[in-house]
Amino acid sequence: GRPQKDDWELAAFAVERKTVSDFLETMRDPIRSQRQARVQETLRSAGFHVVVVLEGLRELSLLHEADRFALLTHAYNSASEIVTTRSIVETGEFLEALRSRCARHDGWSLASLRVLVEVHYTPDEIADCAQALRALGIPGPLADKVRMPLRELVADRIVSVVALAKRLALQLGVTPRKAGQVLATLGHTIDFTQLPRRRLRDASAEG
Repeated sequence: GRPQKDDWELAAFAVERKTVSDFLETMRDPIRSQRQARVQETLRSAGFHVVVVLEGLRELSLLHEADRFALLTHAYNSASEIVTTRSIVETGEFLEALRSRCARHDGWSLASLRVLVEVHYTPDEIADCAQALRALGIPGPLADKVRMPLRELVADRIVSVVALAKRLALQLGVTPRKAGQVLATLGHTIDFTQLPRRRLRDASAEG
């Protein structure tokens, strides 16, 4: 882009730089990967040519064969163009060459771009909760079943841990005692003697 008064006018190229480790982390994280795909599709729908710079050919060559194959397959199947560079210096040279040849994307500025993509960065409390639970060691299939924001699960916000454990157990399809283990991971002090070993039916969740 080029500075224009209090904003920037944009070219028709949207470039995202990723190191090999960045690319792998995004690829392996379903939330980040899906968000990236949605953002890129939104940019393409607005007439931007989306390019991902994959930086670090040496790092790529040092990957375990299975990881390298997975990364290259993902890159090959990407809807966006993938450009590889050896270093941040080469990435800078590529961007400078691209900038000197880019035409202006009429009507688009940095401010209007923010409006275009902001919908993809509105917090999703349910998805964020699942991601936090996975980071704490809760298995993904269980974490993804939780339909509550994290703020409803953290220790300093709860009145009845037993009631919460029963509610969570119904969502996860596990026993309240198993749900209590999830809450213990989040910092709750759990009296497991109060939590049934058997799964609940909806009608008994409040008991």
